[in-house]
Amino acid sequence: SYKHDFTEMNLYSVFDALVWKLSPEGTTLWAVGGGGTGEDVLHDAFTDAARCVYAVGSYTSRYPDDSGGMATFGGVALSNAPSGFSSAVVWKLNSLGTTLWATRAGVPGGTSWSSSSPLGAELHAVSGDDVAGGVVAGGAMHSGSLVTEGGGASMSVSGGYYGGAFLWSMTAAGVTRWVVAGGGARYTYVTVPDGGVSRKYSDSIQDVSVDGAGAVIAIGNMVLVPTLMMPSPTSTFGSQIGRAHV
Repeated sequence: SYKHDFTEMNLYSVFDALVWKLSPEGTTLWAVGGGGTGEDVLHDAFTDAARCVYAVGSYTSRYPDDSGGMATFGGVALSNAPSGFSSAVVWKLNSLGTTLWATRAGVPGGTSWSSSSPLGAELHAVSGDDVAGGVVAGGAMHSGSLVTEGGGASMSVSGGYYGGAFLWSMTAAGVTRWVVAGGGARYTYVTVPDGGVSRKYSDSIQDVSVDGAGAVIAIGNMVLVPTLMMPSPTSTFGSQIGRAHV
């Protein structure tokens, strides 16, 4: 069991998502794991006034023929449709480590999967929203469109042709409030030496905060790779345009 004394158990895949809580003295209080059949990673967490934890990251299915592409977070099963893509995840637990809800965002159903062009979405950062309540999370989408499933209601957003950075606002109950995307001028592939896996990197949000007036501040990166076809690529965020410096 992940509860209380924590011992790593490979319940889901090679990489499992982990939330680990310790006392002020460094004693483990509880730890829980979750994920799908592929690479499941959490990148950031926020704790609210009720000591509930909001953890964000992504999960995957290893192959496109995995059964349903499902992932489980504390008993909550999330689909990863179409299987083979990564999905962004927001996972909420109470102060005792019991899952309250989990929700996902990813590419629309019917999108074709290709091992040479892995697509999907991931979240890198989360912040509490003291004005509106709930949280705002930020990350990257590696396709031209994204669908969120907060609170059982779908909301879609379009990025650039190559995807882009996105921000996702939701209530404390996990209901999507809004989602916006920006960037999408270019992407680049990096091949992992040990596994030879081609990974796709695009514009991305790396950190996010909400000020006292409820305004959201996000920081991250733009991937602007000049090519013969696009010698001066740009990424658009609202009406603001970022340009490559070459």
